[in-house]
Amino acid sequence: MDLRTQKTLQFIEKAFVEQVLLKGFSKVTISDLAEQAKINRKTFYAHYLDKYDLAEKLGDKLIAKYDHSLTERLSGKNTDLNDIIDGFISNNEDLQLFKAMLTVHSDEYDFEVSFIHFLKKRCAEDLMVDDPLEKELLANYAITSIKYYLRKDEPLSVKRQYAFIQKLASLIGKPE
Repeated sequence: MDLRTQKTLQFIEKAFVEQVLLKGFSKVTISDLAEQAKINRKTFYAHYLDKYDLAEKLGDKLIAKYDHSLTERLSGKNTDLNDIIDGFISNNEDLQLFKAMLTVHSDEYDFEVSFIHFLKKRCAEDLMVDDPLEKELLANYAITSIKYYLRKDEPLSVKRQYAFIQKLASLIGKPE
C-alpha cells in the first residue's frame, strides 16, 4: 500500500473515531467522515462499502491487536497484566478507538458482540474452558472491566480485580 493510501485511511479512521465519540455511531454519515478527513465521498467508497464496513474493519484491527497482547500474556512473554493493559491502551489513539468501538451497536455490526465472541473463543482455546456459562461469565467479566476502566479513565488495578473475585467467591460459597 502506498504512502498516500495509508495517510488517507488514517485520516478516515481518525475522522470515524472523532465523529463516533462526538455524535454517536448511528448519527455519523459518510459525508461527515469525508468532510473531516478532507476527502470526497468517492474516495471513501474506494476503500469501504459503508460506515458498517469501516466499523467492522476497525473492530477486526482492534481485536487483532488485543489478541496479540493476550497471546503474549498467555505465552508467558509478558505476565504482568498491568503492563499488557497499559501497553494496549497507553496509545491515546488506541484508547479513543476502543471507546468509540464500544459504542458501535447495530444490526449490521456490533463491536461488543464481536469482542465477546473473540473472548469466549480464546477462553475455550487457551484456558480449556468448555462450560458455556463459564465462557460467558469470563468474557463478560473482561468486557465489563474494560468498559469500566475506559469510562472512568483510571488505571487497571490487578489488586482490586483480585479482591473482587475473592468477594464473589465468598458470596457464592463453597460447593457441598
